Amino acid sequence: MTLSPTRILTVLASLALSITMSAQNVSISGQVLDASNGEPVIGAGVLISSGGGTVTDYDGKYVISAPMGAEIVFSSLGYNEVKETVDGRTVINVSLHPDTQLLDEVVVLGYTTQKRAELSSSVVSLSEEKLHDVTTPDVGNMLQGKVAGVVVMNSTGQPGASADIRIRGTGSITAGAGPLFVVDGVAGGSFNPNDIETLTVLKDASATALYGAAASGGVIVVTTKSGNQDKTEVNFKASGGIKKALTGRFRPMTTPELYKFEKSMFSPVVFNNSYPEELLNYNFDWVNNCFKLGNVQNYYASVTGKAGKVNYYVSLDHYNEKGTLINTNFRKNAARLNLSVPITDRLTLSTRLNYSKTYDQGTSSWRLLEYSYYAMPWDIPYVIKDGKITDELIYITDDKTPRSDNGGKWYTQNPSNVLHSEQYNYSKGHGESLTGDLQLVWNVTDWLTLTSINRYDTSYSYWETYTDPRTYPPNLPSSTRPSATTT
Repeated sequence: MTLSPTRILTVLASLALSITMSAQNVSISGQVLDASNGEPVIGAGVLISSGGGTVTDYDGKYVISAPMGAEIVFSSLGYNEVKETVDGRTVINVSLHPDTQLLDEVVVLGYTTQKRAELSSSVVSLSEEKLHDVTTPDVGNMLQGKVAGVVVMNSTGQPGASADIRIRGTGSITAGAGPLFVVDGVAGGSFNPNDIETLTVLKDASATALYGAAASGGVIVVTTKSGNQDKTEVNFKASGGIKKALTGRFRPMTTPELYKFEKSMFSPVVFNNSYPEELLNYNFDWVNNCFKLGNVQNYYASVTGKAGKVNYYVSLDHYNEKGTLINTNFRKNAARLNLSVPITDRLTLSTRLNYSKTYDQGTSSWRLLEYSYYAMPWDIPYVIKDGKITDELIYITDDKTPRSDNGGKWYTQNPSNVLHSEQYNYSKGHGESLTGDLQLVWNVTDWLTLTSINRYDTSYSYWETYTDPRTYPPNLPSSTRPSATTT
């Protein structure tokens, strides 16, 4: 058989290309050892910069194929990674050094600090970067899903409500099951989540050695920010979002669906007398009228630095949340001042002040939430004139009284037009708190330090509930009529 010149050149080019490609990859083997003790590192990652990789076996050995000029990265948890270039080598042995920076990390533990490598108790420490991925005024919501073994429960959707935190379960019927908060070295106190520098969760029983029975539910140690740099630094943060009530796969029946369902349960005579066909003309969505789209806004500004020998940190915070359930809102303004002044070379005075003011509004009655889910879709809360729905809310509060607009019946159990009540009634309040710490640290010698910590803490709250006369029957005896209450 005779080959044409073109076919011969094609075959030769293919052979040259395959030889070149095979020559580019080199089979490399080696061993990865711990530089501190010479032991093999099991399961260390061996990754090629161009893609692909493997892990070391029980003897710390590996075999991999890589291009001639590729870079290989050797890494393992707790070690500093090492990078090696192939450069034609077929054997590459590597020693990994332990990550001393991780082991030397300092963790705040109540009254003292300790290196992470020296800890024997169950401790989790979080920096501010790991906490501030959600917009919330409550530290419990910030911890949700970030600390193993810590359960965060939200029992209510009321804006501004604090989440329940359970670190070691519930160990007492009468005592509180929540954790003890320690703010800047003192049990108790108040703080703004945006001012947190580090947060440490003490999960095991060793926390009771520091704080006694008060720490039976665990301890959360909060350290706020302070000025520790020579230059002034100004920070501003703005965040926001929208909120929507989630009902899962639940969806209330529409009027045609409910009408058909009720019809299947009664005889024709009973059904026609109880449910006239004109009900099909009205279809009201109680869920989407009791729940609206909410929103969250948070504005935070801080100034930190050093003026002479004085380290300072000042912050202002504004949080505003409109709830998804109508007439539920929360607003909070907060400010913090942290100062540290060295009086002498061995004596330092520190002052920390935290102020906050909150405004709350909730529904005037628990029945609003109840009605949103079980009210009948043909019970229209607005006045109906000549078969048309107006913008005026109708007063409904008695099942024996027909509707004043069309003489019809109110079908929902426990008759009440909650939207009419929420138009006039309200339940709201506000509160203020001020926490001040004065700390004096005396370094008597290089090995002896005396610290005096003093705290002033004050707070008050005011709550008012108002029931408008237009929302209860006019013939109700005056002795039983509700009135405005304050707490």
